[in-house]
Order: sequence, then structure tokens, then C-alpha cells
Amino acid sequence: MCSFRSRPRVAFTLIELLVVIAIIAIIAAILFPVFARAREKARQIACLFNMKQLGLAFIQYAGDNDEAFPNTAHGGDPGKNQTGVWMFYSQYMPVPAFDPARSSLFAYIKSKAVFVCPDDSQGQVFGVSYAYNSCLTLPNDAQAVWPGKTQAVVVAPTETLLLAEEGQQNTAGTTNDALFNMYNGGGTGQGYDYQNYSGRHTDGSNVLLIDGHAKYYQYGKLLTLNLPTANRTDWGGVDECTR
Repeated sequence: MCSFRSRPRVAFTLIELLVVIAIIAIIAAILFPVFARAREKARQIACLFNMKQLGLAFIQYAGDNDEAFPNTAHGGDPGKNQTGVWMFYSQYMPVPAFDPARSSLFAYIKSKAVFVCPDDSQGQVFGVSYAYNSCLTLPNDAQAVWPGKTQAVVVAPTETLLLAEEGQQNTAGTTNDALFNMYNGGGTGQGYDYQNYSGRHTDGSNVLLIDGHAKYYQYGKLLTLNLPTANRTDWGGVDECTR
């Protein structure tokens, strides 16, 4: 006849459980910010890829239109419902309403998603995240549509802004008229939007330059670079474009 001895039951003490819980909490506190930064970096890279695709569309557009940049709608209410422009919008305030499918670039992209940064929750509702450099057009407050300049006027394509992630001075906000407006009515000094880069990507944002490459900069660096004019005084001013 075999006899079986019961094994002693193993149990954690309360102190041991608390130690385990504390260790798990410490590991989570270390890893969660790492995972959050990794997710943010992935969204920033996806945004850069969107901009590069848009850069190719601008190049194709210029090739089909005598090397000219697209027209743009006048910012604000005067630009509503204008066709044949870089970005169509039917409402300006209080909630902008963009339709990238009516953009003059859409024929080269065929995707509304490319016009929106995956890190821009407002832009996903409004329809667009990116703002077009007004220095590449001929601004006139008396006109609802500003004609695009020819590419020949750009002498520093690797240093001149094409698209910016617009926002209210380093906030997570987004563009309300898809125009990075460096015009101030023909006067001298700083353009309307010269400080209005978004800070949605870790206190900075992506920019697309005319040669087609996209890059991330911290907010402060964007202000010192003066990318809309490539820091050229012969464009009417370091901070503003008057011609």
C-alpha cells in the first residue's frame, strides 16, 4: 500500500506581493514613456513621408504648368470657395472645412490622408494639416486668389519653405486656412504667420522645402532660419514677402 504525502502549500506573503507590485510599477514607469516617445516618433516620420509625397506632387504640378507654383486662396474669409488653388476650403471660422479632393494637387496624389499629419487630431477633423508658403505667390488683399510664382524666382530651393505645419506659436493646434501667410498688407516688418509653426512633434514640427526634402526642426530653430524667405532680404524683408 502506497502512502502519499501532501506537499506543503506555497503562498506569497503580503510583503512579497507588495514588493512584486512595486517592481512592476517601476518597470511600467520606465517603459511607458519610452513607448509613448516611440509612438510619437513613428507619427512624426509618417508626417514627414506625407510631406515628401506632397513635395513630389508639387514637382509634377510645376512640370505640367510652365514651372509655376500652384495658386492659393487668400487666407481667411476672402479665400472661401475658391477653385484652382492649392487647397479648397468652404468654411474658415469657427471650424475650418477643407476638401483636399478639390486641391490642384489632388490629381497627383489621389489620397486625402496624405494631406493630414497622423499626429494632428484637429487636422483629421478639418481635412488638412499643412500650410503653403505665401512667399511663393503674388499676394494682393484685393484678390481672392493669389497666383503662384514661377520656380525661377527661388534661388535657394534647399533652404526655402514650401509647406509648414501651422499652429499657434508652438502649440498642438493646426492651420485654419492652409496658408502660411507672410504678407502683411504690403508694409514692412514681420508677416502674419512668421511665428505660427506647430509644436505638435515634441516642441517642433516638420517642414517641406522646395527641393522636395522634408525635415524636422525645433520651434526656436524654425524662427531663426526664416525659411519662408530663405533669410533673403531681396524678397522684401527677412520676415515678410512683399513681392
